[in-house]
Formats: sequence, structure tokens, C-alpha cells
Amino acid sequence: MQLEGAQRDFRQQRHKMEIASLLLRTAYLVNIAILVPVVATLWFGPAQRILGPEVVGSRMLRLLIAALWAGILVCSAIGLAWPRAMAGVLVLQVVYKSLWLATAAANAWRAGEPIPWGPTITFIAIVLTWPIVLFLSWPSLLQG
Repeated sequence: MQLEGAQRDFRQQRHKMEIASLLLRTAYLVNIAILVPVVATLWFGPAQRILGPEVVGSRMLRLLIAALWAGILVCSAIGLAWPRAMAGVLVLQVVYKSLWLATAAANAWRAGEPIPWGPTITFIAIVLTWPIVLFLSWPSLLQG
């Protein structure tokens, strides 16, 4: 009886970890799908396609943004193999995107200034979704 109960508990725990890994991998795949064309455009194409015509930035600023997003892209690719180990990249995204939305986007909107809507909408979706993924994955993340 005890062995059957332990086996059942093990199967349930394993199932929860598989679901958590699936959720995290889905988030990483979404990151990859978004970031491959974005990073390629920032490196090789006109930044206005990504940042909007209203955003005027230097070449170095554009490359800095491309490097940050390429780093998240690489971490997301690694997360496909090791989903729990790379969960911190999702936390980083929520933090920096929330800060950008609360400062740059909100202030521009209140002032009636143009806002780059592509990144803004994507950031809002991620800020609303990644915490749910992390919350549902949290017990699995704590098990190391």
C-alpha cells in the first residue's frame, strides 16, 4: 500500500513538472518567434519597422536594444532544453517591460506623444502572461 501511494505521488509530481516545463517552453517559443525577426530587423534593416517612425535613435542605441533582445533570444533557446534553469529570463522580461510601460509608454501617452505601438502591445501581452506562466510553474521551479 505504501509503495503504491508513493508511486502515485511520484507520478503526480512528475506530471506537474512536465506541465510546468511545457508552459515554460511555450513561453520560450513565443519569445523566439517574436525575437528572431525583431533582432534581424534591428541588426540589418530599418529600425523604424520595429521601433516606429517616431522613435529616433542612434545606431549604437539600436544595436544596444538588438543586443539585449538577442540575449533574451539566446536564453530562450537555451530554455527549450533547460526550462527551469532559464525561468529568470521571463522574470527579467516582466520587470524591464513593466518599467518601460510605466515610464516611457505611459508618459508619452499622457503627453500625447507618439508611442511605438508594436513593442507596446507585445510588452503588455508579455507582462500580463509571463507572471501566470511563472506562477503555475512555481512549485516545479522550487524543486531545483
